[in-house]
Amino acid sequence: MSLLNKLKIGRKVLAGDTRAANLRQQKINKFLIKYYHWLVALTMLVVLTAGYFLLIQPKYQEMRGENEMTSQELQQAYAAKQTLLGNLNQLEQSYNQIKQADKDKINAMLPAKAEVERLISELEAIVLKNGLILASLSIEPQEKAKTSTKVEIKDENSGQKLKIAEMPEGVALVKISMGIVGSDYNGLKNLLRTIENNLRLLDIDKLDYNNAENKVTLDMIAYYLP
Repeated sequence: MSLLNKLKIGRKVLAGDTRAANLRQQKINKFLIKYYHWLVALTMLVVLTAGYFLLIQPKYQEMRGENEMTSQELQQAYAAKQTLLGNLNQLEQSYNQIKQADKDKINAMLPAKAEVERLISELEAIVLKNGLILASLSIEPQEKAKTSTKVEIKDENSGQKLKIAEMPEGVALVKISMGIVGSDYNGLKNLLRTIENNLRLLDIDKLDYNNAENKVTLDMIAYYLP
Protein backbone atom coordinates (compact mmCIF):
# COMPACT_ATOMS: atom_id res chain seq x y z
CA MET A 1 0.00 0.00 0.00
CA SER A 2 1.29 3.37 -0.96
CA LEU A 3 2.01 6.13 1.53
CA LEU A 4 -0.81 8.22 0.09
CA ASN A 5 -3.37 5.51 0.70
CA LYS A 6 -2.13 5.08 4.29
CA LEU A 7 -2.58 8.80 4.91
CA LYS A 8 -6.12 8.69 3.54
CA ILE A 9 -7.03 5.76 5.74
CA GLY A 10 -5.51 7.50 8.79
CA ARG A 11 -7.53 10.61 8.10
CA LYS A 12 -10.74 8.58 7.90
CA VAL A 13 -9.98 6.83 11.20
CA LEU A 14 -9.16 10.13 12.88
CA ALA A 15 -12.33 11.70 11.55
CA GLY A 16 -14.31 8.71 12.82
CA ASP A 17 -12.79 9.00 16.24
CA THR A 18 -13.55 12.73 16.32
CA ARG A 19 -17.16 12.15 15.37
CA ALA A 20 -17.47 9.44 18.02
CA ALA A 21 -16.00 11.74 20.66
CA ASN A 22 -18.37 14.50 19.57
CA LEU A 23 -21.30 12.10 19.81
CA ARG A 24 -20.28 11.02 23.32
CA GLN A 25 -19.90 14.66 24.39
CA GLN A 26 -23.31 15.48 22.93
CA LYS A 27 -24.86 12.57 24.80
CA ILE A 28 -23.20 13.68 28.02
CA ASN A 29 -24.40 17.26 27.49
CA LYS A 30 -27.93 16.08 26.79
CA PHE A 31 -27.83 13.91 29.93
CA LEU A 32 -26.58 16.81 32.04
CA ILE A 33 -29.20 19.17 30.62
CA LYS A 34 -32.00 16.66 31.06
CA TYR A 35 -31.11 15.67 34.62
CA TYR A 36 -29.56 18.98 35.73
CA HIS A 37 -32.05 19.63 38.57
CA TRP A 38 -31.71 16.10 39.86
CA LEU A 39 -27.94 16.33 39.88
CA VAL A 40 -28.02 19.65 41.74
CA ALA A 41 -30.42 18.17 44.28
CA LEU A 42 -28.25 15.09 44.67
CA THR A 43 -25.14 17.23 45.17
CA MET A 44 -26.89 19.36 47.80
CA LEU A 45 -28.10 16.22 49.54
CA VAL A 46 -24.56 14.84 49.71
CA VAL A 47 -23.20 18.17 51.02
CA LEU A 48 -25.95 18.49 53.64
CA THR A 49 -25.54 14.88 54.75
CA ALA A 50 -21.81 15.29 55.13
CA GLY A 51 -22.30 18.58 57.01
CA TYR A 52 -24.80 16.96 59.36
CA PHE A 53 -22.56 14.04 60.31
CA LEU A 54 -19.37 16.11 60.46
CA LEU A 55 -20.63 19.32 62.09
CA ILE A 56 -24.23 19.32 63.29
CA GLN A 57 -24.53 15.87 64.90
CA PRO A 58 -21.43 16.18 67.17
CA LYS A 59 -22.59 19.63 68.34
CA TYR A 60 -26.11 18.32 68.91
CA GLN A 61 -24.82 15.40 70.97
CA GLU A 62 -22.71 17.79 73.03
CA MET A 63 -25.64 20.14 73.66
CA ARG A 64 -27.89 17.20 74.46
CA GLY A 65 -25.42 15.96 77.07
CA GLU A 66 -25.22 19.43 78.64
CA ASN A 67 -29.03 19.68 78.71
CA GLU A 68 -29.28 16.28 80.39
CA MET A 69 -26.78 17.37 83.06
CA THR A 70 -28.67 20.63 83.58
CA SER A 71 -31.93 18.74 83.87
CA GLN A 72 -30.46 16.38 86.47
CA GLU A 73 -29.09 19.31 88.47
CA LEU A 74 -32.47 21.04 88.39
CA GLN A 75 -34.21 17.87 89.53
CA GLN A 76 -31.71 17.45 92.38
CA ALA A 77 -32.15 21.09 93.45
CA TYR A 78 -35.93 20.71 93.30
CA ALA A 79 -35.80 17.51 95.38
CA ALA A 80 -33.58 19.25 97.97
CA LYS A 81 -35.99 22.19 98.23
CA GLN A 82 -38.93 19.81 98.58
CA THR A 83 -37.13 18.02 101.41
CA LEU A 84 -36.36 21.33 103.11
CA LEU A 85 -39.96 22.44 102.73
CA GLY A 86 -41.16 19.17 104.24
CA ASN A 87 -38.83 19.61 107.21
CA LEU A 88 -40.02 23.18 107.73
CA ASN A 89 -43.64 22.03 107.64
CA GLN A 90 -42.87 19.37 110.24
CA LEU A 91 -41.16 21.94 112.45
CA GLU A 92 -44.12 24.28 112.10
CA GLN A 93 -46.51 21.50 113.04
CA SER A 94 -44.38 20.58 116.04
CA TYR A 95 -44.19 24.22 117.12
CA ASN A 96 -47.97 24.63 116.79
CA GLN A 97 -48.45 21.64 119.08
CA ILE A 98 -46.48 23.33 121.88
CA LYS A 99 -48.67 24.90 124.53
CA GLN A 100 -48.61 28.67 124.79
CA ALA A 101 -47.36 28.48 128.38
CA ASP A 102 -44.38 26.42 127.22
CA LYS A 103 -43.74 28.88 124.40
CA ASP A 104 -43.68 31.70 126.93
CA LYS A 105 -41.12 29.80 129.01
CA ILE A 106 -38.94 29.24 125.94
CA ASN A 107 -39.17 32.92 125.03
CA ALA A 108 -38.25 33.85 128.58
CA MET A 109 -35.21 31.55 128.55
CA LEU A 110 -33.95 32.89 125.21
CA PRO A 111 -35.76 36.12 124.32
CA ALA A 112 -35.59 37.87 120.97
CA LYS A 113 -34.06 41.00 122.52
CA ALA A 114 -31.56 41.74 125.25
CA GLU A 115 -34.41 43.04 127.45
CA VAL A 116 -32.00 44.85 129.77
CA GLU A 117 -34.69 46.43 131.97
CA ARG A 118 -36.42 43.12 132.54
CA LEU A 119 -33.07 41.50 133.28
CA ILE A 120 -32.29 44.16 135.88
CA SER A 121 -35.63 43.49 137.59
CA GLU A 122 -35.00 39.73 137.61
CA LEU A 123 -31.51 40.12 139.09
CA GLU A 124 -32.72 42.55 141.78
CA ALA A 125 -35.48 40.08 142.67
CA ILE A 126 -32.98 37.22 142.93
CA VAL A 127 -30.77 39.20 145.30
CA LEU A 128 -33.66 40.41 147.47
CA LYS A 129 -35.16 36.93 147.61
CA ASN A 130 -32.00 35.70 149.35
CA GLY A 131 -31.90 38.63 151.79
CA LEU A 132 -28.84 40.21 150.18
CA ILE A 133 -27.94 43.70 148.97
CA LEU A 134 -27.14 44.52 145.36
CA ALA A 135 -24.17 46.89 145.62
CA SER A 136 -23.38 47.22 141.92
CA LEU A 137 -24.72 46.02 138.60
CA SER A 138 -23.36 46.33 135.08
CA ILE A 139 -25.09 44.94 131.99
CA GLU A 140 -23.53 45.09 128.51
CA PRO A 141 -25.38 43.56 125.53
CA GLN A 142 -23.02 42.24 122.84
CA GLU A 143 -23.56 42.00 119.10
CA LYS A 144 -24.84 38.70 117.80
CA ALA A 145 -22.26 36.20 116.65
CA LYS A 146 -21.90 36.00 112.87
CA THR A 147 -20.15 32.66 113.31
CA SER A 148 -20.12 30.10 116.09
CA THR A 149 -18.10 31.31 119.08
CA LYS A 150 -16.72 29.66 122.20
CA VAL A 151 -17.84 30.55 125.70
CA GLU A 152 -16.00 29.46 128.85
CA ILE A 153 -18.19 27.88 131.53
CA LYS A 154 -16.81 27.88 135.08
CA ASP A 155 -17.74 26.05 138.23
CA GLU A 156 -20.17 28.09 140.30
CA ASN A 157 -18.48 27.21 143.59
CA SER A 158 -14.76 27.06 142.80
CA GLY A 159 -14.69 29.38 139.82
CA GLN A 160 -12.53 26.89 137.94
CA LYS A 161 -13.06 26.54 134.21
CA LEU A 162 -15.10 23.45 133.46
CA LYS A 163 -15.44 23.52 129.66
CA ILE A 164 -15.60 25.68 126.59
CA ALA A 165 -19.08 25.66 125.09
CA GLU A 166 -19.71 26.25 121.40
CA MET A 167 -22.29 29.00 120.98
CA PRO A 168 -24.43 28.67 117.84
CA GLU A 169 -24.28 31.25 115.09
CA GLY A 170 -26.70 34.16 115.54
CA VAL A 171 -26.94 33.96 119.34
CA ALA A 172 -26.02 37.18 121.13
CA LEU A 173 -24.61 37.65 124.62
CA VAL A 174 -25.36 39.92 127.51
CA LYS A 175 -22.43 40.33 129.89
CA ILE A 176 -23.43 40.90 133.52
CA SER A 177 -21.30 41.94 136.47
CA MET A 178 -22.85 42.02 139.95
CA GLY A 179 -21.49 43.10 143.30
CA ILE A 180 -23.44 41.63 146.25
CA VAL A 181 -22.90 42.16 149.98
CA GLY A 182 -24.31 40.56 153.13
CA SER A 183 -23.80 36.96 152.14
CA ASP A 184 -22.20 34.18 154.13
CA TYR A 185 -21.35 30.79 152.64
CA ASN A 186 -24.87 29.40 153.02
CA GLY A 187 -26.32 32.57 151.56
CA LEU A 188 -23.97 32.21 148.60
CA LYS A 189 -25.15 28.65 147.97
CA ASN A 190 -28.77 29.76 148.07
CA LEU A 191 -28.01 32.61 145.71
CA LEU A 192 -26.34 30.27 143.21
CA ARG A 193 -29.24 27.84 143.47
CA THR A 194 -31.71 30.63 142.74
CA ILE A 195 -29.70 31.75 139.70
CA GLU A 196 -29.58 28.16 138.47
CA ASN A 197 -33.37 27.82 138.74
CA ASN A 198 -34.06 31.20 137.17
CA LEU A 199 -36.25 30.99 134.09
CA ARG A 200 -33.95 33.05 131.91
CA LEU A 201 -30.77 31.18 131.09
CA LEU A 202 -27.80 32.54 133.07
CA ASP A 203 -24.28 31.12 133.03
CA ILE A 204 -21.76 32.12 135.71
CA ASP A 205 -18.51 33.10 134.04
CA LYS A 206 -16.58 34.14 137.16
CA LEU A 207 -17.19 34.11 140.92
CA ASP A 208 -15.17 35.90 143.60
CA TYR A 209 -16.21 35.44 147.25
CA ASN A 210 -14.71 37.47 150.07
CA ASN A 211 -15.65 35.64 153.26
CA ALA A 212 -14.23 38.33 155.53
CA GLU A 213 -16.37 41.06 153.98
CA ASN A 214 -19.31 38.82 153.09
CA LYS A 215 -19.01 40.15 149.56
CA VAL A 216 -19.62 38.32 146.27
CA THR A 217 -18.67 39.42 142.77
CA LEU A 218 -20.42 37.56 139.97
CA ASP A 219 -19.70 37.77 136.26
CA MET A 220 -22.48 36.11 134.30
CA ILE A 221 -23.67 35.67 130.74
CA ALA A 222 -27.24 35.81 129.51
CA TYR A 223 -28.32 35.04 125.96
CA TYR A 224 -30.81 36.28 123.43
CA LEU A 225 -31.66 35.45 119.82
CA PRO A 226 -32.18 38.62 117.75
